[in-house]
Amino acid sequence: MKRLIFLFIASLMAHYSALAETILPFAQDGKSWVYEVSNFIYDWEETYSLEGDTVISSRNCLKLYFSCEFYNQNHLYKGAMFEEGGNVYIITPGSTTPTLLYDFSCEPGTTIMLGKYEIKIKEKKLVKYRGEYLRVIDYYLPDDEDYSFKGVEGVGYLIGGLIALVDGSVPGATGGERSLKTCTVNGEVVFDRHEFYTSSQIVTGINGVPSVMQTKSNYFDLQGRKLDKITQPGIYIKDGQKVLLK
Repeated sequence: MKRLIFLFIASLMAHYSALAETILPFAQDGKSWVYEVSNFIYDWEETYSLEGDTVISSRNCLKLYFSCEFYNQNHLYKGAMFEEGGNVYIITPGSTTPTLLYDFSCEPGTTIMLGKYEIKIKEKKLVKYRGEYLRVIDYYLPDDEDYSFKGVEGVGYLIGGLIALVDGSVPGATGGERSLKTCTVNGEVVFDRHEFYTSSQIVTGINGVPSVMQTKSNYFDLQGRKLDKITQPGIYIKDGQKVLLK
């Protein structure tokens, strides 16, 4: 019996580990992001889209375009994007040198260079949203800890703009505010900011941070499903932490 329980727990841990190590694709042909923008006087929308492939310095990339009716800009080429080792890079127009844009492998406390900014990782969580397990990382600028922003695996930055750290469109630099509204793939919405903030669930606090969506009496399985009662021994999630019940 003890051996069966051990095997059951081991299989759950392996399943959970596989989920945690899975990297959700970021650069996909047909993917687009709509940002809502406000400068406290006017409101408008900006759209980024990945359309068609290209090869730069032997790297297979997707072409990134920018459109904004407010500024009469349509299909403006912003560079070429590609993924490598789970990280996302961009090659800006006129350059052949990749710039690191997203890195979801770093641990809290790490300082890295993303685009033209030095960024410090503040907090890292694993969140369940629409059946996917996504890394969510809170960053901040070391010289301005009051300014922090959130990156969602496979989606990007929720404020500042898709390539804010490359083109300098972070709120502290522009005086405005850019908030991701939706992310779509071939016209299908795969991320909605309002839905994310109201329905996503922290299934484990990588930093030991409990989920704001849970109460102290709640238990969840490793797929993030709420359980009415526990009928089997194993590993469960309670208050954002893994617990072993015998």
